[in-house]
Amino acid sequence: MSPSRKSQTGFECPHCGSFVRSGARVCRECGASDEYGWGDVDLLEPDYGDDDFDYDEFTAREFPDQASSDSPSIKKKTFIAWIVLALLAALIVSSF
Repeated sequence: MSPSRKSQTGFECPHCGSFVRSGARVCRECGASDEYGWGDVDLLEPDYGDDDFDYDEFTAREFPDQASSDSPSIKKKTFIAWIVLALLAALIVSSF
């Protein structure tokens, strides 16, 4: 028969509340540790900065074969390309 939790030495994980035995490197339930902080949720769950992430641009860049032509970033690039072509045509015509 294994000893009960009360007779084992350890502590309660500040992050999830599970029992962590003395000498354990990480909490078995949530993965908190000395290296990443026992109670610092921000270190355990990274912030990916979704506020600045442009999904349409990402999919167009990573999957060009599957990019939607109605994507705002593709429309913007197409518009800029037409303007550049028009300016080049005007420059060529004016040089004659």
